[in-house]
Amino acid sequence: MVNYIALGTALLLSIIAGYFSVVGLATIFSGAYYPVLLMATSLELGKVVSVGWLSRNWESAPKIIRYYLCVSVGILMLITSMGTFGYLSNAHLATSNEVEQAQLQIQPLETQLQLAERKLRNAQTSLDSLDSIVANSDIDNASKVRNRQRAERFALADEIRTAAREVEMANSKLLPLRSAQASTEAEIGPLKYIAELVYGAEAKDHFDSAVRFVIIILVLVFDPLAIVLLIAANFGLKPQSRMRFNKVTGKLEVK
Repeated sequence: MVNYIALGTALLLSIIAGYFSVVGLATIFSGAYYPVLLMATSLELGKVVSVGWLSRNWESAPKIIRYYLCVSVGILMLITSMGTFGYLSNAHLATSNEVEQAQLQIQPLETQLQLAERKLRNAQTSLDSLDSIVANSDIDNASKVRNRQRAERFALADEIRTAAREVEMANSKLLPLRSAQASTEAEIGPLKYIAELVYGAEAKDHFDSAVRFVIIILVLVFDPLAIVLLIAANFGLKPQSRMRFNKVTGKLEVK
């Protein structure tokens, strides 16, 4: 039973690894996407069939065929690993690009918001200064001073209203963009923790290296595990020779 489970697991791993590899290779050579897709699929199928055939016919197969198929399977495992690396790297780059695109949209709006807030503060400060002048004036002169300030006060009030609207508009545009950016950054959050685990305080400068480290670990165990399990399953399902004692002849015989 365990041999059939191993065979099923090996085939499942081979299919998934093959999918990652095929799509990854087609992405790397995107100029000929569909031809590369077809070529990579046939190579993956050839690799699995070669492993199964070698497991079943190792002893009876000519040496030249065994050697050639072993070398071919080894090279195809490297190609599969390369395609898987390309697939996972592309997935990571797509997420990183989303974060960068969001930042490119957010940055000018943040600059606009800062300018509007500065304009609002300056206008409010100027208005407070006018109020301070009126407050420090004599009671008899306060009304005259305020009247002289009327035009300036109207201009400052209009500037405050305009700046407040600009702040409100910038915030309304920034809110969905910041929410989308936070959601995207949450997707790569676990990788940031891994980077901090490996590089500590310098994790921010080595984030891409940490991602490559994780991808390489996955690649090293993905397809090789599928191939070894496939060999083990074929070996377990292959009829095994058994020795038995023949009472008539008094000798051990291979059954």
